[in-house]
Amino acid sequence: MDPGVYDSDDYDYSGWAAVPAIFLKQATVNPYWGDLVKGNIIDLEFFQAKAKDAYPWLGAAGLITSALASSARTDTETWFSGFVGDDDLEGLKSIGKDGPILFPGWVAGWKTEADAIAYVNFVDTSDAKQKVNKIIFHVTNASVLNFIQCRLFATRLEGTVASNKEAEGIWRFEVTGKAFNDQTIADWTKAKADAAASKAVVAAAVVVPAEGAPAEGAPAEGAPAEGAPAEGAPAEGAPAEAAPAEAS
Repeated sequence: MDPGVYDSDDYDYSGWAAVPAIFLKQATVNPYWGDLVKGNIIDLEFFQAKAKDAYPWLGAAGLITSALASSARTDTETWFSGFVGDDDLEGLKSIGKDGPILFPGWVAGWKTEADAIAYVNFVDTSDAKQKVNKIIFHVTNASVLNFIQCRLFATRLEGTVASNKEAEGIWRFEVTGKAFNDQTIADWTKAKADAAASKAVVAAAVVVPAEGAPAEGAPAEGAPAEGAPAEGAPAEGAPAEAAPAEAS
């Protein structure tokens, strides 16, 4: 069975408000185009210094990810399956226990492990230009949108890797999902400004003495310590200068 067949999809795609949903479905049922769109996101996120002036699918990418970020998602366990090359697999295996992991752009998962396994076993990789490895990420507490009947979608999915193992020709990674950051750009800008202002207040409260100056509360150089007589003054109990000594 091909889990990529979505004949039972009954979503209403009429009207301009449905454009992001149309793009998301097409990126799913036509994964070649979906990868082109994701490629624009990854290029901008990881290679900003070499970023191009124009990306043909950036508009579609923005609509898809913005729609997912603002959608009514739920936190549930999800299985994300696909393929990785040898180098990518070694990189993933090198992530230590509770090490962080982030999936840029968006990812499409499955509601059951059986569907995730069926997908990687269905795809023909015989014409791949390099060796590929089947992989499944089982993510608990994933913040996902239930869409086109059998798929669960997440954007900028974050979590920590609990473990990994190979079984029946499939590498399986257990991931604990992190809560999705629903912070808006306005909230992020304000939080950044507030943090900078707090640092400025702390810095202003800390007075650093100039070089050679005594620390706060310490006597100046040459000044008598607290309670000590000034230079030339008699010590406490000593007779004042020119005063007659006590008769014996």
